[in-house]
Amino acid sequence: MSCHTEKSLVDVFRVSVARYPQKIALRYFGRDINYQELYDSARRFAGFLLSRNLKVGDRIGLLMPNIPQYAIAYFGTMMAGCIPVPLDIRDVPKRIEQVLDKTKPRLIVVSLREYHHLQQYVQEKAWFKKKKTNDRLNFQQKFLDFSAWPIGIVGVDAADYFGFWKRLAYRHNPFDKFKKFTYDYWWHSALRNPPLSEEKFRFCETALLQSADSSEGREGEPVIATLTHKQLIANLEQIHLTLSQFMSKDARVLSPLPWTHIFGATTCLNAPIAVGATIVISLKEIRFPIALLRMLQEEKITVFIGINKMFDALVMACRDLKNKEMEIGKFNLNLCVSGGGLMRAERKREFFEHFGVPVSEGHGLSEAPVICLNWPGSSKEGTLGKLMPGTEGMMVDGNLFIRGEQLMVGYYKDDEETNKAMNGGWLNLGGDISLDGENFLIPKDPQHIRTCIAEEKNN
Repeated sequence: MSCHTEKSLVDVFRVSVARYPQKIALRYFGRDINYQELYDSARRFAGFLLSRNLKVGDRIGLLMPNIPQYAIAYFGTMMAGCIPVPLDIRDVPKRIEQVLDKTKPRLIVVSLREYHHLQQYVQEKAWFKKKKTNDRLNFQQKFLDFSAWPIGIVGVDAADYFGFWKRLAYRHNPFDKFKKFTYDYWWHSALRNPPLSEEKFRFCETALLQSADSSEGREGEPVIATLTHKQLIANLEQIHLTLSQFMSKDARVLSPLPWTHIFGATTCLNAPIAVGATIVISLKEIRFPIALLRMLQEEKITVFIGINKMFDALVMACRDLKNKEMEIGKFNLNLCVSGGGLMRAERKREFFEHFGVPVSEGHGLSEAPVICLNWPGSSKEGTLGKLMPGTEGMMVDGNLFIRGEQLMVGYYKDDEETNKAMNGGWLNLGGDISLDGENFLIPKDPQHIRTCIAEEKNN
């Protein structure tokens, strides 16, 4: 993979589509979506955004779990020259509201089960005063001028890509859900638009607005990291330099980390798409270790990127099966990366005994997607990993500063916080992590480091 000639993530995606149009891009509850189908759906969503008179630089909120619609809206938004604003479904409504207030998206794509996060916000905000109606009943709505609306909602059902019976089982009581869910457009109506031709693709230098914690910590309001296409592509190049033997077109990547976090989006969405790999998505198996074990085997997963607690749970599941004298089976894993803190050494050894592959730590922030990694051939026990190629680090008065092409340009419309965090292109990571003489990052407290994956949400 070489992204030097690509201007945006859309260009990276387009190259993979040209190379592997019929290869499976996403596998979701037994449904296979190839690269061409994913690309065409994203183009349709981009066409929908342009038909609603959205302008270059307009923000689009994405409040969904890892489902095909997220990937479609993510790339489609970029094709239209708009900016995705990921919203974490596990955040408390107050934090989601704070992110919305700071970014003011013109449109929010929200899955049916996550609508409760927005319900009170929609009703109370003065700049959201607009009657909500079901677009299937309001046939005149398509003639209205969308540019006059401060915001709109596109409704998504995570079960849309299931088969009929699986869809009913997932929804439990679908009719009750639909009664409580109000929206301006339903997903299928948005995708009825003709695909946007590549000649009409628009470009916005800002690729993503990612929420992060302010310098005051979790008690303060979130800040919004501004990441450009250039920075995200630079990070993909760094990942390719370190993991190319594992993250390739033949890889099958299990995607448990939320794409709404930049570490998850970079390692479990952008990087696999860039090389033409297959991404396997599941909403339920990752919460149940035994089911996750089966999925790793049945789907022949080769790359698994999670957090330390997921690997701990897999080890405990293997223990239980062994105690019950049940066969664990064989795995196809050749790369496992853990974010969100260090794993205990004895747990890592036990994981290797069961799975035959070591766990490599990695670390990232909203301000810098992947900053270090214990990649094969360059790793050190008890560290978060070595700084990615092209990334510099230095300790100043007990604080770690890093500089690299993958760092954000600053916080969205917040010069004060930007000046606190950055100085001359150097990002201040604080005193929780130190740097040794070989450029490996060492956490002072392995269980309490600032990361782009909030551990308490995964308890």
